[in-house]
Amino acid sequence: MLDIFTHLADWAILQMGLTKETHLGSAVHFFIEDSTKIFVLLYLLIFIISLFRSQLSPERVRDYLSAKSRWSGYFLAVFLGVVTPFCSCSSIPLFMGFLAAGVPFGTALVAFMSIATISLPEMMMLKKVFSLKLLMIFIGYLLVAFIATGYLLNLL
Repeated sequence: MLDIFTHLADWAILQMGLTKETHLGSAVHFFIEDSTKIFVLLYLLIFIISLFRSQLSPERVRDYLSAKSRWSGYFLAVFLGVVTPFCSCSSIPLFMGFLAAGVPFGTALVAFMSIATISLPEMMMLKKVFSLKLLMIFIGYLLVAFIATGYLLNLL
């Protein structure tokens, strides 16, 4: 499937009269190939996230995170943050949406911190750099710090 993007870039630079052997042609080829990959990826992700959001209302998330005990709400918020495929720039609107939906502040804050810090792609990259034991210690410390912060700020 990724060959489609390479063939599209090959065709586009051919139409411009460029070749991949020149610096300009190579740069244009790279730009077209990667830009189309990113565009298609973003389009698919936005579509999937829109489907997900249409099925999951903020009230349902609030009920799910608030109906449990405070501690289980924190752990569920961390889990939600880890599996949510958002970057840190989109976690702020999600955090504000949680607060607007009535999710307790500490629970919303735990989800916000885990979205911005612990994501599956980041963990996969860190696994390549560090050992599994060190990665698990890192995640454990983050979980304790997030839950403690959420608990303490909920008390305030």
